[in-house]
This record gives sequence, structure tokens and C-alpha cells, in this order.
Amino acid sequence: MDKEDKILKEKIRSLDHVRPPVSWSDEQLWDQISQENKRSNPLSWWSVAAAVAVLITAGFYLFVSNYLASENLSYSTEISQQLPETLVDENNSESEAMEFIKSECLHWADICKSPEFQSLSDELSELESEMIEIDQMIEKYGEDPAFIASKAQVEGMMSEITNQLIQMVLS
Repeated sequence: MDKEDKILKEKIRSLDHVRPPVSWSDEQLWDQISQENKRSNPLSWWSVAAAVAVLITAGFYLFVSNYLASENLSYSTEISQQLPETLVDENNSESEAMEFIKSECLHWADICKSPEFQSLSDELSELESEMIEIDQMIEKYGEDPAFIASKAQVEGMMSEITNQLIQMVLS
């Protein structure tokens, strides 16, 4: 035998008279195992709670991102039997509005020279030239729904700017 083996055997013999800290009876052993299982149970509840929190957070993120990213396009069609006379000639009402603005500018030159008024006037001029281009495209390619929609959009923007100009002159 080796010297190391002898030392090892002596150490093992010295352990024979030392009793283990836990009783080795079957009943006490199973009690100890069941207590260890009860202690590990809250850990599983925490993991379930964490998983639920992650799922709720992910669901909320997906809901918010889909809600913010979605675009809704809606339109309606209204058919009128008889149009009022004021709406029959759109060019006439637009020219009347511009004549009113120009006549008021003769009286209130300060308002008409303001940068905001000038900016709106320039924007209106750009929209008028865009309207001419759309009309030329409709004449050349026909009444395509995309052209008609663009024309309606530009007309709405022109009306809005004209109203803003009138409000500035009247204030």
C-alpha cells in the first residue's frame, strides 16, 4: 500500500464514530424531501408571474404598434337633387373671394404685407398652378379616379387657404 492510501484509510476510520447531522430513518427522510419541495414551489410561481408579465408587455406593445401604424381610408358619396346656385359656378365663387381679399388689401395694406399673409398667398398660387396641371392631365389621359381625387384634394386645400386669408383680412 501506498502512503497516501494509509492516510486515507485512517481518516475514513476516524469518521465511523461521527454521526451524521440528519437522521436516516425513512419517515424523517421523506419529511425532509417534502419540505424541500415546498420551499422550491414559490420559485415556480415567480417564474409563472414573470412569464405572464412578459406576455402582457408583448401584447400591449403589439396592440399599440398596430393601432398607431394602421391607416383608415374612408369616403362617402352624397348625391344631391339640386345644387344651390352659389355652388354651381366654383370658379365664380373663387374669383369673388379673391376679389374680396384684394379689395380689403387696398384698405388694410399692413395685413396683406405680413409674412404669414404672403406665405399663404404664395401657397395658394402654387395650388392654382397645380390645379391647372391636374386639369391638363385629365384632358390628356381622361377622368382617372386618381386625378379626380387629387383635384378634389387640391380644391379643398385651396378653399382652406382662401378662408384663412379672408379671416386674416377681416380680423
